[in-house]
Amino acid sequence: MRSKLFLAATIAALAFPLGGSAIGTADLLRQETSLDWLARSPAAGTRLIQFSSYDRSSRVVNGRQVDWMANSDAGNYLRSEETPRGTEWVMAEAKGPGAIVRLWSANPGRRRWRIYIDGAAEPTIEAPGRELLQGKVEPWGPAFSYRKNMGANFYFPILFAKSVKVTTEGGPTPPLMYYHVDLRLYPAGTEVKSFSWAELESLKAEIAAAAKILLEGPPRPEGKSEQVEVELAPGAEGELFRLAGPAAVVFFRVEVEAAGDALARALGQTLLVMDWDGEKGVRSPLGDFFGTSPGANALRSLPFEVNPRAGGAELICRWVMPFGREGSIRLQNLGPDRLKLRAEAVTRPWTWGADSLFFHAGWRGKNRIPTRPISDMRMLGAAGRGHFVGLEMNVRNPLELYWWGEGDERVWVDDDRFPSIFGTGTEDYFGYAWCVQYFKFTSAFHGVSLPTREWLAIPQAMPFLPWGVIANWTPRQAVVSQYRFQVLDAIPFERKLNFEMEISHHRKTLVDVNAVAYWYAAPGGTDDLPEPDLKRREVWRP
Repeated sequence: MRSKLFLAATIAALAFPLGGSAIGTADLLRQETSLDWLARSPAAGTRLIQFSSYDRSSRVVNGRQVDWMANSDAGNYLRSEETPRGTEWVMAEAKGPGAIVRLWSANPGRRRWRIYIDGAAEPTIEAPGRELLQGKVEPWGPAFSYRKNMGANFYFPILFAKSVKVTTEGGPTPPLMYYHVDLRLYPAGTEVKSFSWAELESLKAEIAAAAKILLEGPPRPEGKSEQVEVELAPGAEGELFRLAGPAAVVFFRVEVEAAGDALARALGQTLLVMDWDGEKGVRSPLGDFFGTSPGANALRSLPFEVNPRAGGAELICRWVMPFGREGSIRLQNLGPDRLKLRAEAVTRPWTWGADSLFFHAGWRGKNRIPTRPISDMRMLGAAGRGHFVGLEMNVRNPLELYWWGEGDERVWVDDDRFPSIFGTGTEDYFGYAWCVQYFKFTSAFHGVSLPTREWLAIPQAMPFLPWGVIANWTPRQAVVSQYRFQVLDAIPFERKLNFEMEISHHRKTLVDVNAVAYWYAAPGGTDDLPEPDLKRREVWRP
């Protein structure tokens, strides 16, 4: 009964921004398991920053990028310290108030990780890295801490009022570890209740309820349901819903009737268009918007769910999408087949205010990208005020025996002279590691919904083998689809955001990449994404 009450309170509480009392762990647990709060602006000055083991050769000198594609991304730290516990290597350090919102490592190892809060001489949290980041430390079981395709992940808020420091133990030479530490920093003066084990003990019911949502998905939200059946001839456009505000779409479901290649074409060449109060909101291929491409790849995440069925697929969206006056959802059938589907939109009242944000999603596709010289691909350039909440990315690699994703993500926020986020590899951003794209996994915040072939693990682990060694293996193309949704670790921006992904391959070749970026922005926000040309889009075959 208490879990049901907690879920109901979650839905009600997150319709409004936090305020009036110190932010505690229970507040951030509600944010981690609900999407309402993302549709409102965070307090001005809220930031997300990342500390990582990226190659320190990459730097900006007099506005010029130097050694930008350097790739020795392991064993780089802020500094070492001699303590009563021995030598410690500092991964992250910041002055508060704030919260750790994500930890990741490819090789956390047996070394003890230590988290120091508010300047304490003794660590508040201490455990071997592979236990802390792989669900072996209570109460962080598989909902919050786990290993996926060799990547160790930790998604549980660790709040601090004054400061935080994260270290790992080691000797005189730095441990060759890959790591990310993502911090949400609040404006000075924000009241925060620092993490404590005593508070955690009192939150057992809330933690269990949050874990259930993360593992099984949130309940269907209540609200006003509208349903429609649509058939569109090739080249036709149809409106699914015209909705009166102020309100918010809290559940959007589409059932497409098609099979095989026809389903892949329907999902890949139907343009989903959403507008809010006359402003551009969503421009994306239908399937890609829901995190699946090419075809219908089964997945279950916090914001999206894809359920392939005989003769079609069910697609579910849970992003909260508010509007003040009017919302419009329509489709353009740009493929060669007749499109048949059913759709449902569930709305509920929304208190529209100056802090309300429109939901956005935009697609960009780029084919035949040369892998030499190494380059960056812009995933999103957005202007205005809002926050970035995720990326779905699909890659077609013509040389399946060789890894395509050595490149780092780099995110520039507002007036950054150096990126707020500088990653260590494409798979690291998506929460896995060591090029292991061979196994399907889907989870609340990240996944590989379409993996490549499992047996390629051995040649991938030896990327620089000469062609002669594998002469009997005929290179074939491979397609992989992955996603990451940034909820607790959303990236706020007050003026602009640029998200770039380095395209780096173990061989000189040409790769194809397309992606959907997801973000919220205040009215008047703009972006640099082109109108998708789906009529001429090639629908890939896995």
